[in-house]
Amino acid sequence: MIFASTLISSVLSSAKKPGTKRNFIKTFVLISIFFFSSAQAIAGWYTDHAQQFFKANYNASTGSIHLESFAHNGSVFGCCGVDGTTELTMSNATFYYTVDNVNYVPFYNYVYDWSVFQSENKYGNTINTSAGVPDGYNRIRYIDFFLTNTTANIKGIRVDVQLRRGNGGGIQGGYDNTSDTKAITTTLMSTISTPTYSFVTVLNNGIYEAKARVSYSKVVLNEVDNQSTIALYDAGTNTKLTGDLAIATSGSADAAVANAPKDYYYRQSAYSSRITNNSASVSVPAFTLPKTALATYNATTQQVAFTWTIDAVSSNNAVTDKFKIQVADNANFTDAREVSFDYDRTKTSYTYNIDKDLSPQMYIRVARAFPNFNWELAKQATVAVAFNALPATATAVLFNNNSALITWNPLTSAWIPGASFIIYRSNNTSNNQSEIKLAKADFEKGTYTDKQISICNSYSYALQIVPPLTSNFSAFAAVQATGNVLPIQIGSLVQLEVSKGYFPDRTELRWTSSGAFDNFIIKRATYGSNDFVQMASVPGSANTEYQTDDTKGSPGVYYSYQVMGVVKCNNTSIFSNESLTSIGFRSPTGNIYGRITYDNGQAVEDVAVRLQSNSQAQLGKSIYLNGTTNSYLQLDSTTAPFSDSSFTVEAWIKPDAASPSNQVIFYRNNQYVLGFDANGKLSFSFKGFTATGNYSNSSNTFVHVTGIHTKDSLFIMLGNAVIGRALAPYSTSTPNQVVYIGRGLPTQLFKGFIDEIRVYNVALSIEEATKNQTRLFTG
Repeated sequence: MIFASTLISSVLSSAKKPGTKRNFIKTFVLISIFFFSSAQAIAGWYTDHAQQFFKANYNASTGSIHLESFAHNGSVFGCCGVDGTTELTMSNATFYYTVDNVNYVPFYNYVYDWSVFQSENKYGNTINTSAGVPDGYNRIRYIDFFLTNTTANIKGIRVDVQLRRGNGGGIQGGYDNTSDTKAITTTLMSTISTPTYSFVTVLNNGIYEAKARVSYSKVVLNEVDNQSTIALYDAGTNTKLTGDLAIATSGSADAAVANAPKDYYYRQSAYSSRITNNSASVSVPAFTLPKTALATYNATTQQVAFTWTIDAVSSNNAVTDKFKIQVADNANFTDAREVSFDYDRTKTSYTYNIDKDLSPQMYIRVARAFPNFNWELAKQATVAVAFNALPATATAVLFNNNSALITWNPLTSAWIPGASFIIYRSNNTSNNQSEIKLAKADFEKGTYTDKQISICNSYSYALQIVPPLTSNFSAFAAVQATGNVLPIQIGSLVQLEVSKGYFPDRTELRWTSSGAFDNFIIKRATYGSNDFVQMASVPGSANTEYQTDDTKGSPGVYYSYQVMGVVKCNNTSIFSNESLTSIGFRSPTGNIYGRITYDNGQAVEDVAVRLQSNSQAQLGKSIYLNGTTNSYLQLDSTTAPFSDSSFTVEAWIKPDAASPSNQVIFYRNNQYVLGFDANGKLSFSFKGFTATGNYSNSSNTFVHVTGIHTKDSLFIMLGNAVIGRALAPYSTSTPNQVVYIGRGLPTQLFKGFIDEIRVYNVALSIEEATKNQTRLFTG
């Protein structure tokens, strides 16, 4: 009827305008027809519910709010006045819920639509609807709004209605809006207490298992509780651990113990889990139990080792009760001896050694010493114990190069009263054997030193406990000591020096030694390889200094030389503990003799003769340094350092960079540096004084650089030209023998090719330096 009154007010308002009186009469007749004809289908419902648009009832058995809505299709509610020109229809209705009486959320909407008579929209909640009249023209809409966790605490329902006025024939005359609200009181699940836990043992298919029993309680059960079930969940993974359990004011469920703390909570569910209620979580500490057990008997130590494993725990939240261990001589553990053993949550394996009160058959078990736990969760092992003779762990080693040291494990159980302890000495070189008889006190020492041995004779030893002749015991087999003893006398190698291009016809090797050697073996390999080949054997003597020459090495080829000392002992070659290695080469030079003449035999004056190889590949080699930390050469002078009052260093170089900077070619600590400075200039330095010059090498070929230190000056040359000079007064210094090529300080690393580095203990003249650049010297 509120539809009619709203429309009447609208019509009365429009009747005041001129020319609208006739329309007013027609409309009024139309409303009267609606009220007394179509309205009869819903008039009783509308009247019964105090002229409100809907009613709402909470149903705890289904967890829903049942709504009955006043809904009409225009064809029945507002159609057809007396003259068929006026109609009143309900255009749409939207339902809202609120949980705070402030904010309203839409959950259902239906709209009048001629094509389908009625259309509806839902806002994400499960809603059951049904027609009030079975003819498709809905007059009363039945709606069941099912509650969820977010809507369980609904406090009110509101409907917004829109009425449509028309002048017949579908001509729109305007809209009227109104609303209606109902307060709702729903029932929530009662609170679940914070769960508690305890550890229990449970018999499962004949096997005891440790469980964490998690319990809950509720003070009362209300009408929603009675529609629900409860289940235990793993809080870490939100995994359901049990089935749906019947709700009660208290209950419990079991979870497996673990090697990490676990959090659990209970979830109460109602109405197919549309509404749930979680308890607070309870943290159950890690609780680990023995997993395996093993018992072994060690005849050497006369101990039983009982070992068990257990999962480690990384958290401090863990049960830390100790272990309890029982040892018995019977499977029933009658009169068992019980001990306590500390627990360490970080360990995975434990060993308990038993070294007394042994029995032929031993039974051992271990369990956690947890209150109310007996031995149902224990791990058990058994072992047979046998008493053996002397254990086969004896050894024989050379001691101080003049005696044999024999050791063994002196087990008490290996000794028989009145027995003898015998060490059999075998001389493998002379093939004879002797006995060393010892008493019990000697046996218990576990060691014996035999000094009655000869140089270059090989010895082996065996040990045996021999029972007294009057006993019924049979002697165990003798135990062979591992290792042979061979006393020898051999010296040591001290130092090796190899000439580096000093001679064109040979490479000289000089070395020193201490002690006696029968001979020395000298081996040679091309530098950079390990293919050493023996090139000489030098007899030993009473001297400490030795020398030999390599006259067969190829000139200009770098070789690695190795010297080893040898002593012949017991028909075996014994090599020195150390070998000496060094690098050397012979210079690729020679002399050309003869006379150049004309055809008539007259000598030609001032002839220059050059010797050139037919092989372009053998013209010469240089070293390439790649500029990394370990790419450089280090030289240790084989002679005493010469005076630094005058000095010359020269080299052929080919840097990778067109303008290298901060790179060193030659470096002698505390004395000289030849290279490039930070600005890319060639520089030659002596004790803080530096000569620099501009560097240019546009063709990127080998260029010659020279640094000269005279009595009072420094010169730097590029090719034949002096490009820099600086005063450098003489001052004394303590030279350092170590020389670096291609490196200065650790960051001053050369990158490129270096060849023909020469160092002079004189200051060459500019003319000499220019002339010598392309000459190859002997020595």
